[in-house]
Amino acid sequence: MGEVRGDFTLTNPANGKSIQLDALVDSGAVVSIIGKDVAEAIGLVADSKAIVYLADDSTTEMERVNVVAFKFKDRTTGNPVLISDYGVEPLIGQMVLEGLDLLVDCPGNKVTVRPNSPAYPSYKAK
Repeated sequence: MGEVRGDFTLTNPANGKSIQLDALVDSGAVVSIIGKDVAEAIGLVADSKAIVYLADDSTTEMERVNVVAFKFKDRTTGNPVLISDYGVEPLIGQMVLEGLDLLVDCPGNKVTVRPNSPAYPSYKAK
């Protein structure tokens, strides 16, 4: 198995600026992460900070933007994003995957929409 990647568009709801990203998809990460260069390209301004627990059990502090629009194919969701250093590889986490109702196909190395809801996302509310 290799890494799973996807083409996502991020939009700053405050000014409408967008950027297309080839991002690493990590179902083990909760929140998505972008670099400062991506944030600056679409004019995102951090509104808070967060303590982030990394895969090696260390912690770091990152800036946070409360709502960014994430788009995959014809699906869009609003989620927070963490801002890391310049040039950091964009990472898509569980909150975006859930919001867009996407599945991670590890053997196929791709992200897909859930087959039982091909037209738009479906959610459980029970």
